[in-house]
Amino acid sequence: MEPFVHGTPVDRVTTTIDCTVVIPVFNRVEALGPGIESLRAQTLGADRIEIIYVDDGSNDGRTPLMIDQIVANTRNARAFHEPASGSPGRPRNVGLANARGDYVFFADHDDWFDPEALERLVGWARQHDSDVVIGKVVAHGRRAVIPRIFRESRASIPAPEAMISLTPHKLFRRAFLLAHDITAPEGRLRLEDHHFVTHAYLHAQTISVYADHVCYHHNHPGEGNFSRSALDLEVYVASNREVIELIRHHTADDESLRDAMLHRPVLHELLKKAGPRRMRPATADGEELKHQVLRDALTESVPGAVIDRLGAFPRATAKALRNDDPDAVRRIDARAAALSLRAELVELRATGNIWTVDYRLVLDRDGVPVAFTRAAAHDDWCLDEETLPAADADGPEPAARLVAVDLEVLIASRRTSVQWHLPTTYSVALAQRPHGRHFRRHPETATLTLTGTSTIDLTRVGGTQIGPGVWDIVLRAEILGEDLRARLIVIDESALPTVFPEVLLSAPRARAAARVTEAKRALAIEVSRVRRTGDL
Repeated sequence: MEPFVHGTPVDRVTTTIDCTVVIPVFNRVEALGPGIESLRAQTLGADRIEIIYVDDGSNDGRTPLMIDQIVANTRNARAFHEPASGSPGRPRNVGLANARGDYVFFADHDDWFDPEALERLVGWARQHDSDVVIGKVVAHGRRAVIPRIFRESRASIPAPEAMISLTPHKLFRRAFLLAHDITAPEGRLRLEDHHFVTHAYLHAQTISVYADHVCYHHNHPGEGNFSRSALDLEVYVASNREVIELIRHHTADDESLRDAMLHRPVLHELLKKAGPRRMRPATADGEELKHQVLRDALTESVPGAVIDRLGAFPRATAKALRNDDPDAVRRIDARAAALSLRAELVELRATGNIWTVDYRLVLDRDGVPVAFTRAAAHDDWCLDEETLPAADADGPEPAARLVAVDLEVLIASRRTSVQWHLPTTYSVALAQRPHGRHFRRHPETATLTLTGTSTIDLTRVGGTQIGPGVWDIVLRAEILGEDLRARLIVIDESALPTVFPEVLLSAPRARAAARVTEAKRALAIEVSRVRRTGDL
């Protein structure tokens, strides 16, 4: 690393500071407000928290001065002013090199913390001797979803499972990062956070998840600030290839671990970027270059075993890339975009604070159930030609893979964007469907159907009483390699109780009632404050 412009590394051994929060800044200093207030409100205590702001060459004429003013009025805060590097990698490295805390948390300048976040994360890390703690995140803005990893708190998870979460907004043991020389790549590049977090996962002895309480609020802006020039596409793919090579280097003696770790960068940062729905260049030349660099990355860097473990649509995309067939890539992407989940309420039952929801999910294509026809091999199934033509598909799907659906059922607040997983049991089956023209022509045909039950304890949503506002029931599943989600729809009114459930809650006083939204006929829970004592 080049010498710092300001500041020198401090003692790297034990300190009295529990956690250093590192925040890179480039212009837009006004966006720091929520984060500043949330750090001042931390229950861990100001004397046990250090805040390091690293200005990455701001050029708006006021951000450097305002950062210095913030530091002057904040206990245990420091500022470093660096030449512009073009990405958050170098500012994070500067913060890490100058940190004094036992643990380091990397935050974005426009994000904020829950008041108990750092106390809970540090406590969890000490309890389980964690090198990395992934704390529960609430995403705000575009694609406001959370990973499956936050189903429950866990003392330790395998590194491949942690790969679903590659943002840097985590708690890291500082001594662990320093011992393994884990730093972020620097310069004008993409996915520097993926490289840094993946490197940490590859060395970590204990990766923990804390999901019992919201820890971090992440603003997830749209893609308006991402240039889609051919150069950016090349840089993006090259950066992802560096992550792939990092994994291959550290797992050279363990092919099973290698393939499991490669699942995320191959599926999400390579194959799912191939179609026009994502990372679309502005010109035909850019589209051709995108296809070329993705094809080269796939053929030169990705073991075939990684592709073989994927679902039908990403495997078909890989086949089209290998065959240098951009038309097939676009065709497959359009077919995947037509897939959807149809989630229907079967029955809603209420017993006091506990509501039980039965439902049925069907995999659809443009509103019609996707048909699977039995292949020559008894346990293999082919998708119908309208969903994925045999010429594009990479062979039939084994029945075991089709029914290995990972379903999430969440209750999601429209007001706060927080989502909580619901206790759920379900089963998946290839169900014979004798009615319909396609099924009459092909008697060995089935649809993919899922039936399940989830329970909602209104007094224990996220460990506490459900908060005010409207809560939707959202179902998410990965099927055929595609991430699908749907709200729970009421098709048949007989699925609802004769009298809609309504519960009075006591602390704080609130009334929770089931409702059906008029526009989409979706089941929701509406919680409103009760202002009069006599109402309870």
